[in-house]
Amino acid sequence: VLLAGAEAPVVRAGIMGATTLIARNVGRHTTPRNLILLATTIMLIANPLLFRDDVGFQLSLLAVTGIALWADRIAKRFEFIPERFSLREAWSSSLAAITATLPLTIFQFGTLSFISPIANLLVLPLIPFAMALSAISAILALLVPVIAPWFGAPAWAVQELILWLVHQFSSIPFGFFTF
Repeated sequence: VLLAGAEAPVVRAGIMGATTLIARNVGRHTTPRNLILLATTIMLIANPLLFRDDVGFQLSLLAVTGIALWADRIAKRFEFIPERFSLREAWSSSLAAITATLPLTIFQFGTLSFISPIANLLVLPLIPFAMALSAISAILALLVPVIAPWFGAPAWAVQELILWLVHQFSSIPFGFFTF
């Protein structure tokens, strides 16, 4: 959370992740609904204005709630998408998050993206590789700085691919509708 900048969405994810780890260590079961409620309660006690003033928190909360409530149901409707590389999970989670955040996105930004589910389907499977390669590179930079660039290059390449895909999809005409 500290490395990522401690923005509200990251803090929410950190609270949910820490609670899950603590619960597992003490032999308790957690549910996404309870994790979301706990994290939201803690954060709103710390800063009651998050609901009103922080669009990032609002979008993050809606997205994770949508994923928790709808991703499994959506995945059942898209059984033709292969499970390989977690494509079906990426697709269903993306659609659940997009659906849950849609009203707020339209209200706050005045746009609706038709292309984002397809872009997410291609980009999301790359994220774990970018994160893992970046982590390895960062650790090596601390331990053996001379060889770190050799491991940083693949991380850079994956991140460049992600940015290239995002740019390509964002430039598609009629991919967005503005209100």
